[in-house]
Amino acid sequence: MEWLPKYKFRDWNYTEDRKEPVDHATKEKRAGEIADSLSETKTWHSHGRGINREVLGRIVRLKTKDFGALPKAHTIIRSYSGLLADLMGKMGMPMGVHTTEGFVWPFKLP
Repeated sequence: MEWLPKYKFRDWNYTEDRKEPVDHATKEKRAGEIADSLSETKTWHSHGRGINREVLGRIVRLKTKDFGALPKAHTIIRSYSGLLADLMGKMGMPMGVHTTEGFVWPFKLP
């Protein structure tokens, strides 16, 4: 609810269809709609599985960038992802969160 308006929607200034101005309240409302859609257990049937770009666009109506279509970005992201997975595996960490504050592993499963 906070991340979408602040980061994802930061350059969203006009509606796509009517070209009307988009204010912060509109961004927050849209973030709420997306959060509600993603929390519908009847739709997703799981909390732990990924949702691909096509499904996010079609069902949630969330636009995303296709980094696979950008060779340099794709290579950098895949390299980072592989290194991160390797590091986490070696340290016995099943998951972690990478933020602007750095990388944290919130907990370690037994």
